Amino acid sequence: MKKKIILLGICSLGLFSSCEKFLEEKPYDFLTSSNFYQNEGDATAALNGVFSTMQAQTHYGRTVWLVTELPGEYMEVVGAATGDRAELSRYTYTANNGEIAFWWINTYRMISRANDVIQKTPPINMDEARKNNIIGNARFLRALGYFELVRSFGDVPLILTPVAGPNDDLRPSRTPQEQIYQQIIDDLKFAETNCLPENQIPAASKGRISTGAASAMLAKVYLTRASTAFAQGTDNQSALEACNRIISSNTYSLSPVYGDVFLPDRENGPEHILSVQFDLPPTWATLSCGRIIPRCWVGLPPSRLRMLLSTPTRLPMYAKSGT
Repeated sequence: MKKKIILLGICSLGLFSSCEKFLEEKPYDFLTSSNFYQNEGDATAALNGVFSTMQAQTHYGRTVWLVTELPGEYMEVVGAATGDRAELSRYTYTANNGEIAFWWINTYRMISRANDVIQKTPPINMDEARKNNIIGNARFLRALGYFELVRSFGDVPLILTPVAGPNDDLRPSRTPQEQIYQQIIDDLKFAETNCLPENQIPAASKGRISTGAASAMLAKVYLTRASTAFAQGTDNQSALEACNRIISSNTYSLSPVYGDVFLPDRENGPEHILSVQFDLPPTWATLSCGRIIPRCWVGLPPSRLRMLLSTPTRLPMYAKSGT
């Protein structure tokens, strides 16, 4: 009898162990971060997802202009005494400001997706140069996100890995700006080394990060850090060297006609080091143009716009936003 009881006990332990394995779910009909990154096409699609965050109106489609220009002298809210945009214009920020929340959330969303690409792409079996180009693009966008955040908020949480689950730290503490700037520079140096030169990026892939874009952003970051309390003695020289790398590449030049810089049929021209890619009307995703050109110009054909923009003195000095 005792032998039977012991035998049943052993069988039960084996049964429970088997049940645990049986209950472990392995997804076959939907994608997760654990089963998605299988090849170069998957990594490219994931990188597209990082870029797509910038196209939202609540990010680079509109909010970027509101949070950076309304507190300045080139835009103002007309006829509104209260509201998110009036607060920005009058420097009366509150914790409930929606535009500031959009800026914070969407910038961290871009960083989160970039972290996923940076971590999940290296194990893929593919050409190393193309792999590092994808990772370089993601590291540039992560650096851009943190550069926006540190200039807007000062010390912010520095998150460099994907959030894996509820057991992760979902309320990370702030990281000193000095450390964030160093991470930004490290990411941009990687991008500068591994991204393609602008003249090697296919036409269908314009908007991807080039080595020139990384150099230009490095120069801006060095110059910005040079004005902080934790500036490095070499910051100004490093900025100059980054600018000289762009100049010596002979990749960019001034447009013969100044107005061509602003025309939709001249996008990604010789002066454009990096542009967020948006669609044309009627499906355009950015509302920014309505805030920096006179309303009477909206909808004009390119030939008419080219004539209006050909003389620099005819450009508007500022735009007023009523919406």
